[in-house]
Amino acid sequence: CPASWRVAGPFGPRQLLGFDGAYAPEEPGPLADTYDLGPSRGERATRTLEPRGCSLLLGNGPAPGPGSTYAEATVEVATPGAHVLRVESPNTIEVWVDDRSVARIDRRAEPAARVTYHTLELGAGTHRVLVETATRHPNPVLTLSLLPAPAAADAIEPEPRGEAPLELLARAMRS
Repeated sequence: CPASWRVAGPFGPRQLLGFDGAYAPEEPGPLADTYDLGPSRGERATRTLEPRGCSLLLGNGPAPGPGSTYAEATVEVATPGAHVLRVESPNTIEVWVDDRSVARIDRRAEPAARVTYHTLELGAGTHRVLVETATRHPNPVLTLSLLPAPAAADAIEPEPRGEAPLELLARAMRS
């Protein structure tokens, strides 16, 4: 689990429609120190938040109201190879790792499991994770963790939308 996150937003003014657009935090590279959050919100500083365990509460930002919030963290990978990214959120989200989209869960279109698993091939070293959360909730929650996958992970076919069976997580935790 990341120990610290940088957070920008919420970008607005619309609740869930902003998820279909692309705001400045989606550009490659780390989050900027400040962003224009949109009409009536102005330019605001990116803030640092500490999770409780693996769970991060994204609310209480500089501009109240709905919109899209971006959270950025880094994860360390000791051994290159397959890893399982576990993402838990009741909200519409998109996840990028090293500026590449690895998961898009659009709960506006169809309900999906609250917890999803995504198998990624990662090299050793530091990797940047960026998560966009679009919600009506004033204090959305995001839980994210990264675990090494078992050697057999490449034999397991992921389900649609990148959701892998719960057994994949159980095997990753045992290895």
